[in-house]
Parts: sequence; structure tokens; C-alpha cells
Amino acid sequence: MQILKLTVLIGALLAGPLSAQGEEAGADADDLKLLPAQAQKTLAQFKAALPAGFDVRAEVRKAYSDDEAKIVGHLLSLCPVDGAGLAEGEARYYGEHLQVLRTVPYKQGKKEGLEKKFALGPNEKKPELVLESETPWNADRVHGVKKLYHSNGKLRSETTYVNGAREGESKSYDLPGRLERVTAYKNDKREGEMLDYWTATGKPKRIVPYKADKVDGTVKEFYESGQVRREVPLKDDRFDGIEVQYDESGAIARKRYWIQDKEVDKDAFDKRP
Repeated sequence: MQILKLTVLIGALLAGPLSAQGEEAGADADDLKLLPAQAQKTLAQFKAALPAGFDVRAEVRKAYSDDEAKIVGHLLSLCPVDGAGLAEGEARYYGEHLQVLRTVPYKQGKKEGLEKKFALGPNEKKPELVLESETPWNADRVHGVKKLYHSNGKLRSETTYVNGAREGESKSYDLPGRLERVTAYKNDKREGEMLDYWTATGKPKRIVPYKADKVDGTVKEFYESGQVRREVPLKDDRFDGIEVQYDESGAIARKRYWIQDKEVDKDAFDKRP
């Protein structure tokens, strides 16, 4: 099956040839006639709801079907555009059966507002769309709290962005909704501690110190009881120092010696410059 993708401006239907971008240029009004009736109806309803002077930019996939021995069309997206040709309003992206899988708000050609993505839910007998993510935009940059969701609808993660960069705490949760990880960011880089949790108890499972997006300091791992399990020193993302492992009673079970990511014996470690 040969697949072609094109973007057309619907208003050109009334004026002659359509403008096009993408893999196929010079598409004309006949391309939209390849869409099935339901897609044609969706397109017409979308255009009818727009303010006066607005147009619709449509993305269509053309595929040659060997079985049908003809080219068929599939509607991929619709985006409102103002008189200046700039995206203005909510663009919609469609699935195979014209389900709205994504909505993106635009203002004067830039993303502005809350983008939403949807996916099929876990119920195979009664498939429903569930919210997959929410992304806040300001002047084409992610700005605010971006949220991802599990298939059961519970929050999967929440990350704060400032002008396109991660800033502050990012939190992730397991399927039942229990806190799983907290990561600190500064200027889009991990800075400070990343904490993993035992979700059943809420106690720390691992603490990883970051500096400028690299592990720098002593990584600590814990038993579910809260007792320290392991302490490993790292510098600039490399093992460097004495690693200490503990049993569940807190007694030292083993020591390992590291120099710039290479394990050495104690004598070599003691002789390091």
C-alpha cells in the first residue's frame, strides 16, 4: 500500500486548486472527495462552527488500496486558520475511526492554552478514549504543570515548566496513585535530590543527588523497613570512593572501592593521589 500525506486549505474548494504541503504538492479539490462520508461530515461541521472569515487547514493521508484498486483518503487533522493564514483556535487530530485523539489550542499561529491527548482505554470489550496527557502552552512554549495519566485515569506524573524548561519538583505515581518518585529540576536539568519511594509504605527507597544533571554525591538505597541498604559515592556521574553495603540489621556486609568508575582493591584505593 502506497501512503501519501498532504495538507490542504479547505476554503480553496470554492476557488479552484487547493494549496498543499508535505509529501505531495499540487493537490486539488478532488483529493478531499477521497474522504468517506463521515469524514466529509466531520469536516463540514468543523468549518461551519468557525467565525466568519476563518478557514480550515486539513491534513489527509492518501493510501492506494490494492484490495479496492483505488486511492482512499483518511482524515488526520483539522486546524482553524484566520484571514492571515495563522492557526487560531482548537486544532483536532483524529484516529482511524475519527475519534479525537489530540486537541491543540492556537493563538495567532502559536500554541496557547491546554493541549490534550487521548488514548484507548484498557477495556477491550467497550473501548473508550481516556485522557493521556495535558500540556500547557504559552506562546509556543510549555509553561505550567504538564500532566500524564495512567490508563485508569489516575495521575501518572506532574512536572512544572517555566518558558519551556523544567523547573522545581516533578512527581510520578504508580497505577493506584501512590507517590513513586520526586525529582528536582533547575533550568531543565536535574539539580538536588531525586527520591524514589517504596509505594506501599511511603518510605524512601533511594536518594540520588544531582548537580547540573549529573549524579554528584552519595547515593543511598534503603530496605523497605527504612534501614540503609547501600551507600555509593559518585562524582560527575562516576563511581568514586568507598561503597558500603549493609544487611537488614544495619551491620556492614561489604565494601567496594572505586576510582573514577573503576573498581580497585583497598591497597590501590589507599594509594590514590
